[in-house]
Amino acid sequence: KIMQKNDILELNITGMTSEGNGVGKHDTMVVFVPLSAVGDKLRVKIVKVQKTFAYGIIEKIIEPSQDRIESDCPVFGKCGGCTFRHINYNSELAIKNTFIKDAFKRIGGINTEIEEIIPCENIDYYRNKAQYPVVNQNGKVVCGFYAQRSHRVIPFSSCKLQPVIFAEIVDDVVNYVNENNIKAYNESDGSGILRHIYIRKGQYSNEIMLCLVVTQKKSVEKFKSLFAKLLEKYPDIKSIVLNVNKKNTNVILGEKTHYIHGERCIS
Repeated sequence: KIMQKNDILELNITGMTSEGNGVGKHDTMVVFVPLSAVGDKLRVKIVKVQKTFAYGIIEKIIEPSQDRIESDCPVFGKCGGCTFRHINYNSELAIKNTFIKDAFKRIGGINTEIEEIIPCENIDYYRNKAQYPVVNQNGKVVCGFYAQRSHRVIPFSSCKLQPVIFAEIVDDVVNYVNENNIKAYNESDGSGILRHIYIRKGQYSNEIMLCLVVTQKKSVEKFKSLFAKLLEKYPDIKSIVLNVNKKNTNVILGEKTHYIHGERCIS
């Protein structure tokens, strides 16, 4: 039988792609399944069929992989930020080590010894930069992260990859924007003001730079009282920046940057 869209089949996951899709084989067809783990036995629904491969989604986990864990993020699988939050860390390292070996040996044709990955001591809250898209949803401004392969924003600020203080600052900005009737940028018609909230943090100094990406420089007047409140509440904010991006583009930052408070850089 030729595989078709909406077919339901049982599949054993035996490998993983660098994009994070599990790989199984049904007859002669390779099937890629997001959010699966090596060792899973699954009931899969086929959603797309090509000549030599297909894509499926999990209908039921018949037998879970020993690598599989319960994700600790409420938006995992919706947000496009994380790939391996459903498997344990040691298994994630082994998968990534395989990617490296494959890149050298199979793709590059280089036969060399690849050492094991050194685990990170801190696997949560370790990033020093975050860019939060801001949109209008259901009559209010929200921010979060893009769903995978889309410009649809999943509202969420408490990402476990970002420092806790990022979520606190972002929530304060969004609350202020809603209380003061400041609209988010609308991609379809170019209306609105606030496009992104962009935050950086010094790894050792803890100094924070806050950047708001807006559509017009004069909008700084609308944020003056917000900036004053943030500076009082968060002593680690050493720099506040306004970046102006008027273009209808996927590029986050515009060409003009205005320094509103503090230093032009953080340490």
